Amino acid sequence: MSFAEDLAPFFDTAGFATAVSIGGASVNAIFDNAYIEAGGLGVAGLQPILTCRSSDVAAVEVGDAVVGSITGYAVVRIEPDGTGVTTLYLAVSDPIGASVYADDYADAYA
Repeated sequence: MSFAEDLAPFFDTAGFATAVSIGGASVNAIFDNAYIEAGGLGVAGLQPILTCRSSDVAAVEVGDAVVGSITGYAVVRIEPDGTGVTTLYLAVSDPIGASVYADDYADAYA
């Protein structure tokens, strides 16, 4: 049995979603820049993510720039959850859109 929920209402820009372009594809996504702690080591920071419909980001690759109201990020990790939703983990990009950290993240999560 497959999951067949209509996810469009969850990614409506009249609600929580924002319109962005990722790797040239127009996507409605939910942006979050949550505070995280790393395993009780006393290391903490912000982790920007985009939550998207998997079908909208099927062609997105690590290193793709995010353009729109949250410009300044690049994709560093892609996590589909199996229900039709994918979380894109982001890192800060330089002004021309190349990820400052994408290579480091890509190696860490390879």
